[in-house]
Amino acid sequence: MKLIAAWLFTFSLSGLLAQETEPRNLQRVVAIENVCAWPNLTLLPDGTIIVILFNQPGHGTLQGDVDCYASSDGLKWEKRSTVTQHEPDTIRMNHSAGLAKNGDLLVLCSGWTNLKQPIRPKQEPFRDAVLRSKDAGRT
Repeated sequence: MKLIAAWLFTFSLSGLLAQETEPRNLQRVVAIENVCAWPNLTLLPDGTIIVILFNQPGHGTLQGDVDCYASSDGLKWEKRSTVTQHEPDTIRMNHSAGLAKNGDLLVLCSGWTNLKQPIRPKQEPFRDAVLRSKDAGRT
């Protein structure tokens, strides 16, 4: 049995080495222009791919929000919505998404502020404090 397994492995490996080293039909696609992304992909039951992403071209250095895009093929994307609505001098990012048991799309997102916090020295832009809700999500 060991001999057969070794022969199959050697045969498979030699077949792989004989294949082309460059992939065929390689195509470069920019799905969504001018965003930093950090995409979170969710596959819906109907096969639609949903991506939740940060909508600015810099990672955490610009005020911005989290957007939702959809695609049926992974090549063409349409914007469905802006999930968050940031306040001045804040950023919404560090997001996660998925499907609830009933099929609803859920997005969890935190945020940062660029305003000086009274309890510590001024930090880098949008690193002063995580935005949190102390009233069960009302604010």
